[in-house]
Amino acid sequence: MDGVEEALIGKGKEAIPSALSSVEYSGKPISDVRASSGYREYLSKIYLRRALEEAYARAKGVRS
Repeated sequence: MDGVEEALIGKGKEAIPSALSSVEYSGKPISDVRASSGYREYLSKIYLRRALEEAYARAKGVRS
């Protein structure tokens, strides 16, 4: 996660997509009958993007 932090410090919301591309997973999600590992990894990036956008909005004083 350090790469994400470094990619965002001192930058605006427009830096979020490039920060997400620097995410490296320390482990791999599992595959089971509910979802494949690829789908779980895909969703984790979506949730991380949403969390970063919300954090940026809160830092700027905007509430969703």
